[in-house]
Amino acid sequence: MSTDLSVKEFTEILRSEVEKIARVNSWDLSTPNDRGYALQLWFANLLCMADQGIDTDPEDGMLYSRDLKADLVLEDCNRHYLAIAQCKYLSLSKMPSVEESEVNDFFNRHALFSDRSWVKEHGSKEAFELLGEYRDKVQSGYEIEYYFVSTGKASDRTKAVAARCNELCQSQNLKIKCHLLDFYGIKDFYIKTHSLEETIPSEVSLQLSEERWFEKVDPYATL
Repeated sequence: MSTDLSVKEFTEILRSEVEKIARVNSWDLSTPNDRGYALQLWFANLLCMADQGIDTDPEDGMLYSRDLKADLVLEDCNRHYLAIAQCKYLSLSKMPSVEESEVNDFFNRHALFSDRSWVKEHGSKEAFELLGEYRDKVQSGYEIEYYFVSTGKASDRTKAVAARCNELCQSQNLKIKCHLLDFYGIKDFYIKTHSLEETIPSEVSLQLSEERWFEKVDPYATL
């Protein structure tokens, strides 16, 4: 994929792909909730394409009502990795500003998610299933990545909020990273992901010595 994809070209790609997801799921893009769901699933698919070790099916990682501000939770059990995203579909034509307060609130969810009782009391059943063991996973060494995804435009001050949250996590020796992806960040992530995918060959041939290899089927096909 070309690395010089224009804003206009990416806008059309994003709009087209989100509209396709909405049609397949019978979501109405004229309503804020359904627009958000379509962007959530679009980004979930993109994240799974970027990190093919993720175990969670994109649709299974979606949260709806009482989501505790976590629209999406994806996990790689083998690598001890958790991705948590909040997605905001704003006008692609007007590209309004990303709300600083929303970014700050989301990137400071760690303390709340670490409280199992709070998650159970305030979250949906699905949210508890995905986040109820959050504290245990952090304590066992999980790497956690927070993604605030918005089709709006982030100011330098809002970007500084994300940078500050990363500094605080580092100072507390937490394996947590915060990623703020506004429209331009999404565009860069999309290009990078598709460029990586294009470099992966569909077939590989190997010469192996006889009786010096074995094959495993579970948990993954391994040679």
